[in-house]
Amino acid sequence: MKVSVDKSKRIILGLYVFYLLMISYGCASKPSFQGMGNLSGLLVDENNHPVENAVVSCWKGPVCLQKVTTNAGGIFTFYDLPSGSYEISAEKTNYGLLKAQKYRFSDSKGIFCCQINSMDYLLDCAEEKMLCGQYDQMFDILDNITLSKNSSGELAILFYKACGKIAEGKKKDAQAYLKRLSKISKAYSYSSWEEIEALKKVLQREVENENL
Repeated sequence: MKVSVDKSKRIILGLYVFYLLMISYGCASKPSFQGMGNLSGLLVDENNHPVENAVVSCWKGPVCLQKVTTNAGGIFTFYDLPSGSYEISAEKTNYGLLKAQKYRFSDSKGIFCCQINSMDYLLDCAEEKMLCGQYDQMFDILDNITLSKNSSGELAILFYKACGKIAEGKKKDAQAYLKRLSKISKAYSYSSWEEIEALKKVLQREVENENL
């Protein structure tokens, strides 16, 4: 009889635990609102400072549902969205691109926090990769930066790419970057013009040594 009572207790306890798990699962999966809600978020940089005037997009599969701009506090809001799964991306000139981040929208009072890195920070990261000989990772970082064409930002990226190709031993690629770099820099009072000329001389020496 004692064995039967213990067995009954274990069965009751097991059913109770199962019941609690079912309740927890129901609460986790059930949206805290019905109908439409506003999805709000905060965009910061690598120092947790708010990023203003960034373009943030909300995606459902391949379809972009809304595009909004962050305010001075880095806040953005997508209006009138039903609960469900979305992907959030963000971009701003001279910042790294935030590729689509999955987000389960189930609480209209919640805040989705995300981060994009400044170009200065990413250039430091790229330089570290170059010094370690990790050239593929270096170029992945540089290619992920959003730039305006023929801008001072593009000058900086081309300069780093030329340095990377010289270090990698790909002289033809380095020459192509330097040619583009020289063309753009003529339109600016570029403070690093001497660095460009020095880089050209380094490349020329590499080519001459190769032909010996």
